[in-house]
Amino acid sequence: MKEHQGCQDYIYNFDIQINFKIAELGIEREDLQMTMAKVAPLKTTIRVLERSNKALATSNRVLITNNILFHDKIRQMTKQIEQVARHVERLQQ
Repeated sequence: MKEHQGCQDYIYNFDIQINFKIAELGIEREDLQMTMAKVAPLKTTIRVLERSNKALATSNRVLITNNILFHDKIRQMTKQIEQVARHVERLQQ
């Protein structure tokens, strides 16, 4: 009989521990859901920023290409101005 009571006490204590753990898991689940709710808008923000970064990268490539072309035009114009200056110098001699 004493052994039977010991088993019932053990099962009762074990049941209490299980219920406590279930309650803890419920609280942790709620915390996780709240965290996920906070993270969801951040994921959207990250996607928007990634698209924005891609657009900026494309824009930067276009600007670099335009700058290269602009510098090439400046070099060509500088050469032409130097040629005209030499021609004028020859005419003045």
